[in-house]
Amino acid sequence: MNSKERVAGSGERIHVALVANDSYLPHAGVVMASILENSAVPERFVFYILCDQTSELNHHRLEELSRKYACQIHSLAVSSSGYGDLVQIGHLITTTYLKFALPQRLPPEVGKVIYIDSDIIVLGDLSELWNIDLGSSALGAVDDPYCNYKRQDLQISDGYRYFNSGLMLMNLEVFREEALGEKLREFIRENSQIIEFADQDAFNALLFDRRLSLPLKWNVLTYFYDVDELGQSVPAGELQPYIEAVQAPGAVHFCGPRKPWHYLSSHPQRELYQRYLELTPWKGTKAEGRHLGSVLARPVISNQRLKKMAQAVISEAGITSLKNWLRIP
Repeated sequence: MNSKERVAGSGERIHVALVANDSYLPHAGVVMASILENSAVPERFVFYILCDQTSELNHHRLEELSRKYACQIHSLAVSSSGYGDLVQIGHLITTTYLKFALPQRLPPEVGKVIYIDSDIIVLGDLSELWNIDLGSSALGAVDDPYCNYKRQDLQISDGYRYFNSGLMLMNLEVFREEALGEKLREFIRENSQIIEFADQDAFNALLFDRRLSLPLKWNVLTYFYDVDELGQSVPAGELQPYIEAVQAPGAVHFCGPRKPWHYLSSHPQRELYQRYLELTPWKGTKAEGRHLGSVLARPVISNQRLKKMAQAVISEAGITSLKNWLRIP
């Protein structure tokens, strides 16, 4: 198999990689289902999941998903303990660093791969993204303007923007030739004091000038849906492309600590996750975090106006216990 291998009458294979631990495999399954449901030829896809552990139940469910769509799914064992010396950031679990191992763990014939986080739902035909020519670029990724304040710490030159590493079109040939996976890991190890967004900071620091900017629609971040919040990072005259991406997303990224599988998720597209979950062998899985406090808090959290009012009141009053009870960030 190589990145130019073709499926009879259907075009070349499309290689997609994800990283997960066993508890995240159901979410990876939802990502794959969303990709396959929005592809005219799902059998073109070859998925690689770098996972530090896979239960027998989840292994069987991955096989079931593969049979349903006549695609290939390969689970590749990689121990996250090997990355235990790298700084841990909030909700970003150790397995996020496993993407550094992609160039070595994927077959050497695979020269290009689409990497996707497990908190993304794909709504467009991924073949469109796959067909983008990277040229000599190391990767392609979408701008993340909220994080542009990191440019100084990471020594990103003027004229370049910070990008999000949750969805990347990766040139594996370049990564292998230059041992970039190890260089990214070494950057994290030597600069832990300035690392705020885990692997993403390393990708930006080392590859900011070797990144092809992808259309915004391929990684519509959570804060893109809040024009007020977005406006704090994007000049008013540059907002229109973000608005268009929200209106016609190719991939929705549920970035941040609260995910669509959490009962208190207030993301306007949270129902997408449930829709695609029901198409997987993990259908019927209940939302996480449902308890008396969350049931009472949900009407406030789900209403953006009320949520902002509650945040303001709680912040002003300093009611830490109530903030924790409502789980309002």
